[in-house]
Amino acid sequence: MIARYDLSKRNISFDFYAWMVHAYILGYREIVFKVSTGFGKHSQPEHELRKRYESIIKPGPALMGLPSREGDDGEECATHKLWGILGTKVYDFPKLKSVLPPGNARYTVTLRNCPVHPERNSTPMWLEFAQKIGATVIPDFADHAISLYDRMALYADAKMNFGVVNGPMGMLLLSEYPMLMTGCAVAEFAWKKHGVLKGEQLPWFLPSQSLMWEKPTLGNLMAVVEKIEREC
Repeated sequence: MIARYDLSKRNISFDFYAWMVHAYILGYREIVFKVSTGFGKHSQPEHELRKRYESIIKPGPALMGLPSREGDDGEECATHKLWGILGTKVYDFPKLKSVLPPGNARYTVTLRNCPVHPERNSTPMWLEFAQKIGATVIPDFADHAISLYDRMALYADAKMNFGVVNGPMGMLLLSEYPMLMTGCAVAEFAWKKHGVLKGEQLPWFLPSQSLMWEKPTLGNLMAVVEKIEREC
Protein backbone atom coordinates (compact mmCIF):
# COMPACT_ATOMS: atom_id res chain seq x y z
CA MET A 1 0.00 0.00 0.00
CA ILE A 2 1.09 3.56 -0.76
CA ALA A 3 0.68 6.40 1.76
CA ARG A 4 0.21 9.96 0.48
CA TYR A 5 1.63 12.94 2.39
CA ASP A 6 -0.19 15.97 0.98
CA LEU A 7 1.96 19.06 1.56
CA SER A 8 -1.04 21.35 1.03
CA LYS A 9 -2.70 19.84 4.12
CA ARG A 10 0.07 18.41 6.28
CA ASN A 11 2.64 20.00 8.57
CA ILE A 12 5.90 20.84 6.85
CA SER A 13 7.97 19.91 9.84
CA PHE A 14 9.54 17.06 11.80
CA ASP A 15 5.96 16.00 12.64
CA PHE A 16 6.25 14.00 9.42
CA TYR A 17 8.16 11.26 11.24
CA ALA A 18 5.36 10.32 13.63
CA TRP A 19 3.04 10.24 10.62
CA MET A 20 5.43 7.97 8.70
CA VAL A 21 5.79 5.53 11.58
CA HIS A 22 2.02 5.44 12.04
CA ALA A 23 1.56 4.82 8.30
CA TYR A 24 4.09 1.98 8.44
CA ILE A 25 2.26 0.34 11.34
CA LEU A 26 -0.98 0.61 9.33
CA GLY A 27 0.66 -1.41 6.55
CA TYR A 28 1.90 1.22 4.08
CA ARG A 29 5.30 0.52 2.52
CA GLU A 30 5.81 3.42 0.11
CA ILE A 31 5.53 7.18 0.61
CA VAL A 32 4.27 9.60 -2.03
CA PHE A 33 4.68 13.33 -1.50
CA LYS A 34 1.94 15.38 -3.09
CA VAL A 35 3.39 18.78 -3.98
CA SER A 36 1.26 19.54 -7.04
CA THR A 37 -1.24 21.56 -4.99
CA GLY A 38 1.39 23.61 -3.15
CA PHE A 39 2.25 23.97 0.50
CA GLY A 40 -1.00 25.22 1.99
CA LYS A 41 -1.45 28.16 4.33
CA HIS A 42 1.53 28.83 6.56
CA SER A 43 3.20 31.92 7.98
CA GLN A 44 6.45 31.26 6.10
CA PRO A 45 6.94 32.26 2.44
CA GLU A 46 6.75 29.54 -0.19
CA HIS A 47 10.52 29.41 -0.79
CA GLU A 48 11.07 28.74 2.92
CA LEU A 49 8.40 26.05 2.96
CA ARG A 50 10.01 24.36 -0.03
CA LYS A 51 13.38 24.48 1.71
CA ARG A 52 11.86 22.82 4.77
CA TYR A 53 10.22 20.15 2.63
CA GLU A 54 13.41 19.44 0.67
CA SER A 55 15.58 19.35 3.80
CA ILE A 56 13.41 17.87 6.55
CA ILE A 57 10.74 15.74 4.91
CA LYS A 58 11.68 14.57 1.42
CA PRO A 59 14.82 12.63 2.52
CA GLY A 60 13.00 11.13 5.52
CA PRO A 61 11.63 7.79 4.26
CA ALA A 62 15.18 6.51 3.72
CA LEU A 63 15.64 6.59 7.51
CA MET A 64 13.12 3.72 7.66
CA GLY A 65 14.30 2.10 4.45
CA LEU A 66 11.10 3.06 2.63
CA PRO A 67 10.90 4.05 -1.05
CA SER A 68 9.45 7.48 -1.79
CA ARG A 69 8.65 9.78 -4.70
CA GLU A 70 6.53 12.77 -5.63
CA GLY A 71 3.10 12.15 -7.13
CA ASP A 72 -0.66 12.42 -6.67
CA ASP A 73 -1.50 8.77 -6.04
CA GLY A 74 -1.56 6.86 -2.79
CA GLU A 75 -4.01 7.01 0.08
CA GLU A 76 -4.56 9.59 2.77
CA CYS A 77 -3.79 7.93 6.09
CA ALA A 78 -2.22 8.25 9.53
CA THR A 79 -1.74 11.14 11.92
CA HIS A 80 1.32 13.04 13.10
CA LYS A 81 0.04 12.78 16.68
CA LEU A 82 1.68 10.13 18.83
CA TRP A 83 -1.72 8.82 19.87
CA GLY A 84 -1.90 7.31 16.38
CA ILE A 85 1.04 5.06 17.22
CA LEU A 86 -0.02 4.53 20.83
CA GLY A 87 -3.49 3.50 19.75
CA THR A 88 -2.16 0.65 17.62
CA LYS A 89 -0.19 -0.84 20.53
CA VAL A 90 2.36 -1.97 17.92
CA TYR A 91 5.81 -0.83 19.00
CA ASP A 92 8.18 -3.05 17.04
CA PHE A 93 8.30 -0.74 14.02
CA PRO A 94 11.69 -0.15 12.33
CA LYS A 95 13.41 2.61 14.26
CA LEU A 96 14.81 5.55 12.33
CA LYS A 97 18.54 5.30 11.68
CA SER A 98 21.29 7.07 9.80
CA VAL A 99 21.95 6.25 6.17
CA LEU A 100 25.48 7.67 6.56
CA PRO A 101 28.35 6.32 8.68
CA PRO A 102 28.15 7.58 12.27
CA GLY A 103 29.74 10.95 13.02
CA ASN A 104 32.23 11.59 15.78
CA ALA A 105 30.10 13.50 18.31
CA ARG A 106 30.55 12.25 21.89
CA TYR A 107 27.44 14.20 22.92
CA THR A 108 25.06 16.46 21.01
CA VAL A 109 22.90 19.37 22.14
CA THR A 110 20.07 20.32 19.77
CA LEU A 111 18.91 23.89 20.26
CA ARG A 112 15.45 25.36 19.79
CA ASN A 113 14.94 29.01 18.80
CA CYS A 114 11.42 29.48 17.55
CA PRO A 115 9.01 32.46 17.85
CA VAL A 116 6.13 30.04 18.37
CA HIS A 117 5.97 29.03 22.07
CA PRO A 118 9.22 30.83 22.98
CA GLU A 119 8.90 29.48 26.52
CA ARG A 120 10.06 26.13 25.09
CA ASN A 121 13.25 27.58 23.58
CA SER A 122 16.74 26.64 24.72
CA THR A 123 18.12 29.01 27.36
CA PRO A 124 21.76 30.25 27.49
CA MET A 125 22.39 27.49 30.03
CA TRP A 126 22.39 24.97 27.19
CA LEU A 127 25.49 26.49 25.60
CA GLU A 128 27.26 26.45 28.96
CA PHE A 129 26.30 22.80 29.40
CA ALA A 130 27.45 21.92 25.88
CA GLN A 131 30.81 23.58 26.50
CA LYS A 132 31.31 21.74 29.78
CA ILE A 133 30.78 18.31 28.24
CA GLY A 134 32.35 19.01 24.85
CA ALA A 135 29.06 18.46 23.02
CA THR A 136 28.47 19.14 19.35
CA VAL A 137 25.88 21.93 19.21
CA ILE A 138 23.22 21.62 16.51
CA PRO A 139 21.50 25.00 16.00
CA ASP A 140 17.82 25.44 15.29
CA PHE A 141 16.98 24.70 11.66
CA ALA A 142 15.94 28.34 11.15
CA ASP A 143 19.31 29.59 12.39
CA HIS A 144 21.56 27.17 10.54
CA ALA A 145 20.03 24.35 8.52
CA ILE A 146 22.03 21.15 8.18
CA SER A 147 21.06 18.22 6.01
CA LEU A 148 18.88 15.54 7.54
CA TYR A 149 21.44 12.84 6.84
CA ASP A 150 24.30 14.83 8.40
CA ARG A 151 22.10 15.44 11.45
CA MET A 152 21.31 11.75 11.89
CA ALA A 153 24.96 10.81 11.45
CA LEU A 154 25.84 13.09 14.37
CA TYR A 155 23.12 11.52 16.53
CA ALA A 156 24.15 8.00 15.55
CA ASP A 157 27.42 7.70 17.47
CA ALA A 158 26.72 9.99 20.44
CA LYS A 159 26.58 8.61 23.96
CA MET A 160 23.60 10.90 24.50
CA ASN A 161 21.65 13.42 22.45
CA PHE A 162 20.24 16.23 24.59
CA GLY A 163 17.60 18.82 23.80
CA VAL A 164 14.41 20.57 24.79
CA VAL A 165 11.00 19.80 23.28
CA ASN A 166 11.54 20.43 19.58
CA GLY A 167 11.08 18.84 16.17
CA PRO A 168 14.45 17.09 15.79
CA MET A 169 14.14 15.57 19.26
CA GLY A 170 10.64 14.42 18.32
CA MET A 171 12.21 12.61 15.38
CA LEU A 172 14.86 11.11 17.64
CA LEU A 173 12.29 9.55 19.96
CA LEU A 174 11.36 7.34 17.00
CA SER A 175 15.00 6.39 16.35
CA GLU A 176 17.39 3.76 17.69
CA TYR A 177 19.71 6.39 19.19
CA PRO A 178 20.15 7.66 22.77
CA MET A 179 18.09 10.75 23.52
CA LEU A 180 16.92 12.85 26.45
CA MET A 181 14.14 15.33 25.68
CA THR A 182 13.98 17.72 28.62
CA GLY A 183 11.50 20.19 30.08
CA CYS A 184 8.51 18.28 28.79
CA ALA A 185 6.21 19.79 31.42
CA VAL A 186 6.46 23.17 29.66
CA ALA A 187 4.54 21.56 26.80
CA GLU A 188 2.28 19.43 29.02
CA PHE A 189 -0.88 20.47 27.13
CA ALA A 190 0.67 19.55 23.77
CA TRP A 191 1.82 16.17 25.10
CA LYS A 192 -1.71 15.50 26.34
CA LYS A 193 -3.04 16.15 22.82
CA HIS A 194 -0.57 13.49 21.63
CA GLY A 195 -1.92 11.03 24.19
CA VAL A 196 0.99 11.31 26.64
CA LEU A 197 0.35 12.39 30.23
CA LYS A 198 2.78 14.25 32.48
CA GLY A 199 5.43 11.93 33.88
CA GLU A 200 4.88 9.16 31.34
CA GLN A 201 7.47 7.58 29.05
CA LEU A 202 6.81 6.13 25.61
CA PRO A 203 6.33 2.35 25.48
CA TRP A 204 8.71 1.80 22.56
CA PHE A 205 11.63 3.59 24.23
CA LEU A 206 14.99 1.84 24.43
CA PRO A 207 16.87 1.95 27.78
CA SER A 208 18.92 4.95 26.56
CA GLN A 209 15.86 7.03 25.68
CA SER A 210 13.68 9.09 27.99
CA LEU A 211 11.57 12.17 28.54
CA MET A 212 12.66 14.47 31.37
CA TRP A 213 9.59 16.20 32.74
CA GLU A 214 11.35 18.49 35.19
CA LYS A 215 12.97 21.76 34.16
CA PRO A 216 16.49 21.21 32.81
CA THR A 217 19.25 22.77 34.92
CA LEU A 218 22.99 22.61 34.66
CA GLY A 219 22.97 20.46 37.79
CA ASN A 220 20.53 17.78 36.70
CA LEU A 221 21.99 17.62 33.19
CA MET A 222 25.51 17.19 34.53
CA ALA A 223 24.21 14.41 36.78
CA VAL A 224 22.97 12.57 33.69
CA VAL A 225 26.37 12.92 32.03
CA GLU A 226 28.20 11.74 35.14
CA LYS A 227 25.98 8.66 35.28
CA ILE A 228 26.66 7.88 31.62
CA GLU A 229 30.41 8.25 32.10
CA ARG A 230 30.37 5.96 35.15
CA GLU A 231 28.54 3.28 33.23
CA CYS A 232 30.77 3.40 30.15
